[in-house]
Amino acid sequence: MARLQTPRSVVLLVVALVLGGVGAASFAVSAGKSSEVRLCVKKADGSVRVVKSGGCKAGEKLTIVNQQGVQGVAGPQGLPGAAGPSGAAGPSGPSGPTGGAGPSGPSGPAGATGPTGPAGPTGPRGSTGPQGPQGDPAPEPVVLPTYVGTFVLDLGGAIHRVRTLYGCNQPRFDQPALPCRVELLGVPGSQVLDWVNSSLKGNTTPIPVALTQLDANFKAVADVQVSNARLTAVGLTDLDASGTAPASLVLDIEGTSVRRIAGDGRAVSFSSGAALSSANFRVSVGGTAFTRITNVHGFTVPISAAGVPVPNLELVSAVTSNGYQVLADWADDSAIGGERDLDIELLNPSLSATLLTFEVNRAALLGYPEPFPADAGTTGRVHVDVEGHASLKIL
Repeated sequence: MARLQTPRSVVLLVVALVLGGVGAASFAVSAGKSSEVRLCVKKADGSVRVVKSGGCKAGEKLTIVNQQGVQGVAGPQGLPGAAGPSGAAGPSGPSGPTGGAGPSGPSGPAGATGPTGPAGPTGPRGSTGPQGPQGDPAPEPVVLPTYVGTFVLDLGGAIHRVRTLYGCNQPRFDQPALPCRVELLGVPGSQVLDWVNSSLKGNTTPIPVALTQLDANFKAVADVQVSNARLTAVGLTDLDASGTAPASLVLDIEGTSVRRIAGDGRAVSFSSGAALSSANFRVSVGGTAFTRITNVHGFTVPISAAGVPVPNLELVSAVTSNGYQVLADWADDSAIGGERDLDIELLNPSLSATLLTFEVNRAALLGYPEPFPADAGTTGRVHVDVEGHASLKIL
């Protein structure tokens, strides 16, 4: 027998013995594992002997080989067997994740309205919110200083006597100059009236204006020059049928700067127009004279660049005869958008001629006369506010 060199040679030998017809009884099978064969291989010449148990002799090496041979080729698949009986139901598996929401179905018909439930109890009062920011303070009225002395208005060479001059100074250089408020003495000249009428129609083109202070001899002692002057308001002093004070046309003049310079001592000549009296006036409503008006207060027309002046004046009427009824009927018309023309005429002392007329077109009362006639008091007078569009003319 040839010498076995490696364990692989031993395995091949065993396989050969099996194929050669050696019976199963020739093998000593391990008691513990029926698939194993225990071989003692002699180291000197490689001879082999089978042992059932125990170890090998001196000079031998124990080799354990598997009794099972090499796996053969798989045979053809057999026919399917009959289906076995159904097994018992297994335990439920864990729940799968929730699927996404499907599309909304169509809305069902509205149900009938149920009965109103009882009112719930009143909830607790909420806390007071934080105080809001403080608003800007109301503007303080501008107080214009009154100048003592004799002044004339120089309107491009046309001179007119001034009754009283207010403001027209610049107390602080970092603030605009105060407006010049001019009360004219007597009926104004045509140049003044042209300037007023063009301003009321929206022409606010600036012009140079000067106010000259005169001494007792009517010589210039100072000149107040107003650059780029324009009219910002025109009005009348208060009219009072029982008064004795003169009446004046009032002009508010503003410019980009006001400068006072020393006069050159020149003699200034001027002509005063016919005097105007606060008692000599007539008010006409819708073309008919309304003799019951006793006072006209606050007639001031602010002049805007758009040429839409809106006077806001107060009429005071005696509650006698039809005095109150005329105003009440006019108020009824005004409440539904009705308008009437209003004329305020300043007359000569004999009341036979008109010297100056303010026309208030499309005039309307802002409310009903107050107080009511029965509450007019001992004076027997009511008052009412008017607004409209004004113009000025001399007849």
